[in-house]
This record gives sequence, structure tokens and C-alpha cells, in this order.
Amino acid sequence: MTGINTYNFTDAETGKSIDASYVTDGTAKAWASVIVSGGTPTINDSLNMSSLTDDGAGLTDYNYTSNFADANYNPLSAGGLGTNYLFLASGTKATNQVLMVSVNASNAAEDNNTQSSGMSVLGDLA
Repeated sequence: MTGINTYNFTDAETGKSIDASYVTDGTAKAWASVIVSGGTPTINDSLNMSSLTDDGAGLTDYNYTSNFADANYNPLSAGGLGTNYLFLASGTKATNQVLMVSVNASNAAEDNNTQSSGMSVLGDLA
């Protein structure tokens, strides 16, 4: 197997360095930009996402291409803006294979199907 082996990275200009584990452990292992049209979520762009499962208004399962080592990963989610309201998306760790994201509108009169949302996940892959 070929690869680059290093213990730290050093900035050539400033001389500042960082341990390689911060780079490998601190990068997203999965992310997705999702567009919702007519109530149906679709992946606009992604890393390590195989598909989405629509679980009803505001509920979507994000299915990973490569599973995480376990369910002890950190999901980060973002909602979107409607006409006069804000959507808040929150990730619920389901398993090492699926993340469920719930989107809730700040205005109770609005539908929870936002036009766009996003998420990223930090953790160790299996």
C-alpha cells in the first residue's frame, strides 16, 4: 500500500505545526446538501451518502455509503430559511449506518419540509 506517513503538518511561512491526528480526526467523514421539492428530499451534493429515506414531514434518514465504527459519532445539522421563518435541523444518532434528521419550523403555521438543509458528521469510519 502506498501513502503519506506524517506525524505533523508545518506551515512553511509561519512555522506553526499541528499534529496529524487533528486533521484525520477533525474532518467530516460524511456530509450532505439536501434539496426538498414537493416534500421529497433529494441529495444535491454529498460525501459518503448513499441515499435518503423520507420518513414524513421534516423527518429524513441519511444512509451512509461507508458505515461508522459505532454510533458514537457527532452529527452537525443545519436548516434553512423560509419566507418569514427559520428551519432548525437536528441530527439524532440512530445507528452506525443511518442518521435521522428532524427539521422543525420556527413558525408553527409552516410546513416542516424546508427547501434545503445540510448536515455533516465527525467520527471514525469502520
